[in-house]
Amino acid sequence: YLQGVDLANRSDYFVAGVLDDTDPQAVELARMDRYQKKGYPFYKARIRANAENYRMGRGRTLLDATSLGEAVVQDLSDIEADGYAFTGTTAKYEVVQDLARMLAEHRLLLPPERDIIDELRYFEYEVTESKRLKMEAAQGHDDIVMALALGAHLAAIPRRLGLMRAGALPSVTPRPHSLSKPSRALVPDPWAALFAEEDDA
Repeated sequence: YLQGVDLANRSDYFVAGVLDDTDPQAVELARMDRYQKKGYPFYKARIRANAENYRMGRGRTLLDATSLGEAVVQDLSDIEADGYAFTGTTAKYEVVQDLARMLAEHRLLLPPERDIIDELRYFEYEVTESKRLKMEAAQGHDDIVMALALGAHLAAIPRRLGLMRAGALPSVTPRPHSLSKPSRALVPDPWAALFAEEDDA
């Protein structure tokens, strides 16, 4: 499990979305908490409870660390939560694209709840007169979208790296040496074909 959290700011909503990424091809929203005007102590307790109940380890909780969010991330060091600061258009674009990609590939399973559907429907891209990309809700809120986007960003990070196992090299019959040209290595080089043009030059 992993958790994406969008912290409340003034009239916004606090949203914590817990995703089950057991199957990378079918990531499911297992739980969503959405509150307004509850205060940071309440929000931090909710984040901790999700991390403990779903046994999340290091790097499995990602919070919006913009502005006051940095202090919240520090307070949640006991569950090893990470922060993501939306300091510019590129940072926000990156996580939103991860969410858009999962939705386009039908890899994110969401319940048919009106709040979720409406936020996704009204979230828009707009290019301003100064040529900047603006991403926000055309109406209403976008807290659910951003919590899901942070979760999608976590889901996009590779968790398991494959290892290459060395095998025995095939035997090679030595070729006669040439005095005018340096001898090639007797062990086959899998990269030789890629650099053949450079060698000829």
